[in-house]
Amino acid sequence: MAQRLSFIISIALNPLMLLLDEPTSALDPPIAQSVMEVIKEFSSKGNSVLLVTQDINFAAGVSNKIYILENNVLSETYTKDEIISGSIESSSLLNAYKELRNA
Repeated sequence: MAQRLSFIISIALNPLMLLLDEPTSALDPPIAQSVMEVIKEFSSKGNSVLLVTQDINFAAGVSNKIYILENNVLSETYTKDEIISGSIESSSLLNAYKELRNA
């Protein structure tokens, strides 16, 4: 509840940028979907969102660019279309994502 409340308060203050750390952790899927829609609407108004997530589907759903952090280094950058299409072969993270998608 506290996580949802702080998210709502942050949006209500009309900031130019949101910094979010795992915004959907421990949320039920319908609520996580609502959070995704709010983030998309927020960014469609020209605002910026920087978020950290382990959920590649969520990242692809709300992001224009996706950066892969590996061993404390930004190692790779992709567009959401590259992630969704699965056209990238080099990333160990993306290969794991493809395996999960096909399982």
